[in-house]
Amino acid sequence: MVQIHQLDTTRVPAVPFSFTARVDHYWMKLSAENRCKEVEAIYQRWRNAPNLAEVGQTLCHFDLAGYNMVATPHQYRVIDWEYASIADPRLDLTLSIDVMGVEPTQAVLDYCRLRGVEGVDDWVEGVMAWKPRATMMALLWYRLAHQLWGDEQYLTQADLIKEAFCS
Repeated sequence: MVQIHQLDTTRVPAVPFSFTARVDHYWMKLSAENRCKEVEAIYQRWRNAPNLAEVGQTLCHFDLAGYNMVATPHQYRVIDWEYASIADPRLDLTLSIDVMGVEPTQAVLDYCRLRGVEGVDDWVEGVMAWKPRATMMALLWYRLAHQLWGDEQYLTQADLIKEAFCS
């Protein structure tokens, strides 16, 4: 992730990311039965990007985890770039921390150390502010995936996220 976030964005064919536009798109694509009151309340509460200290925009993968890395004889290669955009790297970090299930503060500290970032507090604060928003985005994505492909596992995952918000 550090290497990806350090790439020169002027040389990368990726578009800028709009969090609100992405979650609004997911919301608008949901059918009426997937727009229950609880999900709508979560969506409305968390649909705007947080107001954070600026740390710059980087290339973000938005699905960087072990399942999207392939070992080659000399290094690992990252695959599955369909969600990649230019965005706040703290959102990308938040998404990966969530998938990996690691302790957020330590993961942010490790990332900042590897990247040589000063002002670590802005990064920790940013990841914590992005967390509920990223989780809401995942909730909408899982509900939409269930709607599109009919796989009950997507709905189960969406319901687990919804219940975590509601409890």
